[in-house]
Amino acid sequence: MGIDSLLIPEEHGGLEAGFVTVAAVWMELGRLGAPTYVLYQLPGGFNTFLREGTQEQIDKIMAFRAPVSRCGTLLSLNRERDRMLVV
Repeated sequence: MGIDSLLIPEEHGGLEAGFVTVAAVWMELGRLGAPTYVLYQLPGGFNTFLREGTQEQIDKIMAFRAPVSRCGTLLSLNRERDRMLVV
C-alpha cells in the first residue's frame, strides 16, 4: 500500500507526505479494523537510517521496502454517515 513510504523523502523513493497525512491514514485504517499497531513502528525507522546511516546501510535497509511509484489517497467527509473515506 505504500504506507511505509509516506514519511520518506522523495529523493529516496518516498512520498514525503507528512505526519498529518499519516495520522489521517492511520485513523481511517483503525476505524476499518486494520492492525494499525503494526504501522506505528514504521515512521521513525527509515528516516533514522537516512539521517544517520552510511550509504551502505541506507541501501541495505531501503531494499526491504516494497517499490512504490505513487500512492494516491483521497479523504472526504461523508456527511450522511459522518465518517471519512480513504480511496
